[in-house]
Amino acid sequence: LPPGTLLSEDFESIGANNLPLAVTGWKNIGEVGGVAFQNAVFGPVKCAKISAFSTGISTVSSWLISPSVSLAGALTPKLTFTTAGGYNVGATTFKVFISTDYNGSNTPSTATWTQVPATIAVAPTTGYGSFVGSGNVDLSAYNNQTIYVGFRYDGGDPTKTTTYELDDVKVLKN
Repeated sequence: LPPGTLLSEDFESIGANNLPLAVTGWKNIGEVGGVAFQNAVFGPVKCAKISAFSTGISTVSSWLISPSVSLAGALTPKLTFTTAGGYNVGATTFKVFISTDYNGSNTPSTATWTQVPATIAVAPTTGYGSFVGSGNVDLSAYNNQTIYVGFRYDGGDPTKTTTYELDDVKVLKN
């Protein structure tokens, strides 16, 4: 990792489009409904994607959780990432959370997660929008702790099926 970078994931190592996402150290958990994040490959762009579209599952809650990140010695740590959205349908949500007590289980909802404010792409009703930056998400409240970054998708088929894409996740020391 470059100096000052505590976590960096650009999803360039993923496999073929539409297969379940498998990235070393990351947990991909379809906690409710069993819907996992998938590989998204569009020409040269590789990222993670999630949608309840065509699943036939009315309630979906899926997590993509980073490996543990130590903020020991960090001054003003921050999280950045990019998102894009497509085919906006219903009250689907994509949010980012921080946990200091997640234990790696397949039931992340049993840990304590605190939502952090970040810019998430607004999906157009047809097609896909452009990737937008999250802004600098301040993690200084977690200085000298070990954290997990959790991205949670909540949707359902057929009324909450917006697709979200995630890329370029970074935690920086300062």
